[in-house]
Amino acid sequence: MIDFFGGPFDPKGFRRLANFVFFPSVDSTNAVGRGLIDHAFAEEVELAPTVIAASSQSEGKGRRDRAWLSPEGGVYVTFVFRVPEEARLPQLPLAAGLWVSEALAAAAGCETRLKWPNDVLSGDRKLAGVLTEAKTRGEETHVAVGIGVNVLGGAGDFGPGATSAEREAGGAPSLPRVFDEICRACDRYLEAPGDARIVERWLSRSRHAPGAEMRVVAAEGSDAIVGEFAGLTDDGFLRLRTSGSEIVLATGEVGSW
Repeated sequence: MIDFFGGPFDPKGFRRLANFVFFPSVDSTNAVGRGLIDHAFAEEVELAPTVIAASSQSEGKGRRDRAWLSPEGGVYVTFVFRVPEEARLPQLPLAAGLWVSEALAAAAGCETRLKWPNDVLSGDRKLAGVLTEAKTRGEETHVAVGIGVNVLGGAGDFGPGATSAEREAGGAPSLPRVFDEICRACDRYLEAPGDARIVERWLSRSRHAPGAEMRVVAAEGSDAIVGEFAGLTDDGFLRLRTSGSEIVLATGEVGSW
């Protein structure tokens, strides 16, 4: 047993996750993860699936290099692994959102919804976010899948527009339990990614209702695209119905929904 996040965590019993690295504080768990991948590529060595966790981060980042407030009371974790052959790389942000949503339901009784492509919401407030970074060498692709979850704290502790599991659940969840549930969800995915039904499960927890209007900025500085939510492709890309036709967006920032 390891004492971390204020309680015991048992690193045994995982079928794919092999290494666990814990920091009281770190600049960014994803930065550590990228460093591990760079080292493995430079030394041409195998990198077993690794978990990097921290109680706080000083330079946490979200998508588009936005700062992610990471005080104590959250779970900050990055999963580093080689993408399995049967997995779809574009689905990984959706998969990570599912790990968090299902973990919070199991560990905190906190029901959440998923906002495309990588946010976990309670109502219209952000409870968790995902940042996935990939690097390829030859036919091998490794990823650092970073997750930040606001677990303990009140309104304002994690910034404007954010909330916490404690606030939404009406009680203080166990940080080690939330961390354990997320790790086990990732472990199950790595064991059989081809059977994970990521898109189907994501849609069952989607914040976007079929036909609902969405405004999406596909690239920074570009005009918003307005259309109706028409679901996701098999890769997890957004299908948006506009003026009688349908467009597919691989990435984007959803401004309203």
